[in-house]
Amino acid sequence: MHRLLARQIRRHVAGGAASAEWGPLLQAVDAAYTEFDADRALVARSLEISSRELMERNTELAARNAEAQAAHGKLQEAHAELRQLADELETRVLARTTELRAANEQLTADIAKRREMEEALRQAEEKYRTMFESATEGIFQTTADGHYLACNPALAKIYGYASPEELKASVANVGRQLYVEEETRPRFVQLMAEHGQVTGFEARVYKKDGSTIWISETARVVRGAAGEFLYYEGFISDITARKGAEDGLRQSEERYALAVRGANDGLWDWNLSTSQIHFSDR
Repeated sequence: MHRLLARQIRRHVAGGAASAEWGPLLQAVDAAYTEFDADRALVARSLEISSRELMERNTELAARNAEAQAAHGKLQEAHAELRQLADELETRVLARTTELRAANEQLTADIAKRREMEEALRQAEEKYRTMFESATEGIFQTTADGHYLACNPALAKIYGYASPEELKASVANVGRQLYVEEETRPRFVQLMAEHGQVTGFEARVYKKDGSTIWISETARVVRGAAGEFLYYEGFISDITARKGAEDGLRQSEERYALAVRGANDGLWDWNLSTSQIHFSDR
């Protein structure tokens, strides 16, 4: 633009004396406009650089904004997922709490029932122990090889021992130390194996002082849940007096029979209860 202005000035002053006077002015104008053009170019360049930077910054900000929006979206998704997980966890915790409460109630009931059973068992054991200790008959438990597992005071008294502890400590084998006849214990074991029990099994046994008495045993085999042998258990009665009476009666009957057979008189007997009459041979 300043060049166009300079040409207009030169055209008006051309050819005159004023041309020399306007020369410095024109040069000044030209110089001023040249400097102005340089400054304008610099400003334009600065604006161009600033615009590019602004565009780049804007692009960068747009990219960051997009990233932020994407991150925000992911955060929302994560939040939703966490919310869902929290709801599921709360549901599971509630269900598990309900299960645990029910289990705890059942456990409490089971504990109470078990305590009742334990108390009933304790009372039953106490009653059994009282009967075991105060029974007039001898009570025993022995292994297959004849070793005492348990015995009561009555049994110790029958065999002449001061206490059950002394009897258990002194007798390690029933077959060899108590029974008078060697075949008694094998016969007892055989009957138990065949029938699982014996009733009224009579035998002669030694007492602690070496004397002999007659006993009657009623016993059975005790087995475990799988059917395995555990021990023998039973009752023992001292029948020495009864056996003595039976022997006396037998001897009396033998003497009576001899007397009848030796007598010259005929004898008869009439049982009024049965209306039976017995005549001697004579």
